[in-house]
Amino acid sequence: MKKILLFTMAIFCSSASFAARKNNAPYVGYAYPAGAKRGTELIVIVGGMNFRNLKGGIVSGKGVDVLSAKLFKPFKRLRNDAKREIKPILQAIDTGKDPFAASKKEAKRIQKRIKRQLDRTKKLNAETKSKSAKIAKKPEVKNKQVSMNYDQMMKIVPGERLIYLDLTPEELIKKIKALSKVEYQCLLKLIFTRPNNLQTAPAIAKIAIIKIKISPDAELGFRELRLKSRDGLSNPIRYQIGDLPETKDPIYNIAKKRPPKQLKFGTVVNGQISPGEVERYKFNAKKGENYAFELEGRSLVPFLSDAVPGWFQPIISIHDQKGCELAFGDDNLFKPDPTLSFKPPADGEYEIRVRDSIYRGREDFVYRLKATLGVPKAITTKPLKFRTALPRSTESESNDALTSANGISISSLVSGKISKPGDVDIFSFEGKKGEKIVAEVFARRIDSPMDSILKLLDSQGKTLEWSDDYKWPNVGLKTHLADSYILHELPADGKYFLKVYDAQAKGGDAFNYVLRFDKPRPNFKVFSFPSAINARTRISTPVEMRVWRMDGFKGPVDIVLKKAPKGMKISGGRIPSGVDKTTMTVTIPGKSKKGVFDIVFAGKAEIDGKTIINDAYPSDDIMQAFLYRHIVPSQHGVVYVPRQGWLPVKPPSIKKITMAPGKSFEIKLLNYRHGKVKNDTLVFELLSPPKGLTLRKTSYANKYFLLELKTTPDIKPWTGNIIIQCVVTGIHKKNGKRFFYPIGALPAIPAVIAK
Repeated sequence: MKKILLFTMAIFCSSASFAARKNNAPYVGYAYPAGAKRGTELIVIVGGMNFRNLKGGIVSGKGVDVLSAKLFKPFKRLRNDAKREIKPILQAIDTGKDPFAASKKEAKRIQKRIKRQLDRTKKLNAETKSKSAKIAKKPEVKNKQVSMNYDQMMKIVPGERLIYLDLTPEELIKKIKALSKVEYQCLLKLIFTRPNNLQTAPAIAKIAIIKIKISPDAELGFRELRLKSRDGLSNPIRYQIGDLPETKDPIYNIAKKRPPKQLKFGTVVNGQISPGEVERYKFNAKKGENYAFELEGRSLVPFLSDAVPGWFQPIISIHDQKGCELAFGDDNLFKPDPTLSFKPPADGEYEIRVRDSIYRGREDFVYRLKATLGVPKAITTKPLKFRTALPRSTESESNDALTSANGISISSLVSGKISKPGDVDIFSFEGKKGEKIVAEVFARRIDSPMDSILKLLDSQGKTLEWSDDYKWPNVGLKTHLADSYILHELPADGKYFLKVYDAQAKGGDAFNYVLRFDKPRPNFKVFSFPSAINARTRISTPVEMRVWRMDGFKGPVDIVLKKAPKGMKISGGRIPSGVDKTTMTVTIPGKSKKGVFDIVFAGKAEIDGKTIINDAYPSDDIMQAFLYRHIVPSQHGVVYVPRQGWLPVKPPSIKKITMAPGKSFEIKLLNYRHGKVKNDTLVFELLSPPKGLTLRKTSYANKYFLLELKTTPDIKPWTGNIIIQCVVTGIHKKNGKRFFYPIGALPAIPAVIAK
C-alpha cells in the first residue's frame, strides 16, 4: 500500500452512498452503429465515460464476441487553440492539398495574432504610464499545452513545429495518417464540432472504439453489450443483431452540405441525429408497389436521464421531388418507434427523412432504418404464459349490457376483444359474502394497444371498485402501464358483474385482452440491482433487492444464491414484512478467481404452508428526464471480479442490532493493520441509513475503532440492514487537496428500530 499523508482525526458518518464517493466503473450511453448483420466483423463507436484501462467487453448470448476495446484519445490534452491549429491541416489532408503549407500558414497567422496582442499591451503601457497597473502588464500567460509564454511562441519558425502542440508538422501528419478510418472520422468530429454548452453531455463525452465479431449462426434480436475495464463492468446497452445487409453514415463529414444518400431496399441504414439535423435518403419507387419502413430509435436507447422528453422521439416522412409530404409516421400504435407503409402515386424518385420530433439531437440519438418491399409487420399480441394452469374461455358478443353479460366462473382466463370504438364487455358471476376475488386485465403487457378500465359492479349495476392504470412497478421499457387490477372482498351473497372497456373509447381487431378472474394467489417477484455487480475479493459489495408482492402477499422474503462464484456469501439477505426494498451485501473469499461469472439470486418465502422460490430478475435502475425511474431487467446477471480488495478492519461478530428511539449502540472494529493504516486515515460511512440514524461518536484505542450508532427520539420504526463503508482519506501530494477513496464495505448487519 502506498504511503498516505495523514491529517487530523476525521471519522464521521454520512448518508452518502458507496457509488457517490467514487465510481470508476465504465458507463455506456450509446453504440454506433447500434446493430449489425450476423456473419460480419465491424468497428463500433461507444460513447460514455470512465473508459480508462479498458480490457474488452462482453455481449449477452452466444455468437457475438468483443475482440478489442480501446479509448480514443489521440492527444493527451487538446484545448481550443490546438484544435484551431490542427483544423487547416486536416482540411488540407481531406481535400488533397499540402498539409505542410497549411501548417506553416496557420503558424504565421497565430504569430500575427500574438503580435497584435503584444502591440496593444505596449500601447496601453504608453497611455497609462503605470508599470503597476494590471492592465498594462506584459502578458505572461503560458500556453498550457506546451508550457510556453508568448515570447517563446513568437520565436518558433513557422513550418518547423506547431505552436499549441509539442509536435512538429511531420509528427502530427504522421500521427493523423496512422489513424484508422474510424479514428480519423472521430478526430474530424472532435476538431470541427463547435462546443455547445446546451448540448454538453459529460456522460457520453468519451469515445471507445471496439471491434465486434458476429458468427453466421448468431441468434437474431437484441443483445446487451457491456464494456469491461480494470475497475468494473459497465451498464448494458442494447445492440441489435439482424440478417439484412447494413450501411452507416460516416461519423463526421467535413463537407457542410451533403446530398441525400441513395437508399436500397432490403437493407438497414444506421445513423445519428445531430442538433437540428434532418437525415435524407432518396429512393426510386414504382406506382402501386408497397414499400415498408421500420425505424428503431427509442428501442435502442430507451431512456435519457438528462433530456426532456427523456428519449429520442424519431419521426419519418416521405416527400416527392417538390418536397411535398406524402406520408408521415411518428409511432406504431403504443410503441414510440415509427413504421410507415408507402404506396407511391407514380413512378419516380422520392425522399425519406428522419428527424427528432422537436429537432433535438446528440450522439446518443442513434437509429436503425429498415427498408423492405411489402407491408410492415403488424404488432401482434403475445401469448399469455400464466404461472398456474387455469381453464380458458373466449368472450362472445353481444355482451354490452348487464342483461346480456357472459357468465364466467372463478379461477379462469377469458380471452376478449374490444372489437370497435365504444365497445364494452360485461361478465357476470355468483359470489359469496367475505369471498376475496381477483380481476386482472392483461392487455398492454401482451402488446395490445388497449388502455383498459375494469369495474366491479353489484347486482344493480352500482360500482363497488374500479381500476384504470393499476400502480404497477415501473418495470421494463413501457412508460404507460395501462393494465387494470382489482382485489376485493365481496360484501354479500349474490350476483356481480365485471365491466371491461377502453379508457379512450378506442377499439379494433388489435385490441385484444385476457381477463383473469381468480381467487387470490399470493406470490412475489424479486429484482436485484445492479445487473452487473463489480466486486473485489475479501470485501463486501452492496446489492439492492426489491420485492413486488402480488395478490395480497405481505410476508418476508429471504434472498438466496442459486448460481455464483465459489464461496460467495450473502449478509442481511432478508426483505422483511412491510418492506419493499433493502440493501444487502455479498462477499467473495480472498482466494477466488478473477473474471466474469454468471450470478442468479432467488427469493424464498413461505406462503400458505408452502415454500416458494422464485428467481430474481437482474435489473438496472435507470432515470428518465431528470426525475422518473424505471426498473429495466437485464438479459442476464453477472458479477465481475477484476482484482483483490482489502479492508484494514475486521468485521464485527454482531448478528443483529436492536435499538429504540433516542438510544445508541456501540460497534467495535479491530484495526489489524495498525502498523500500516493509522486511525486518522480512515473514514466510516453508513450506506443509505433511515432518517434519524447516525454514526455519531467515534474514538480509537488499543487498535480498536469505537463507532456509536445514535437514533433520534422521533425516528420512525425501521427494519433493514446497517452497512458500514470504509473510506481511505488523505492529502494529495500533487495538488494538496483532500481525497476520499472508498475501499469497500463491511458485511450487512440486520437491524430493527422499534419503540
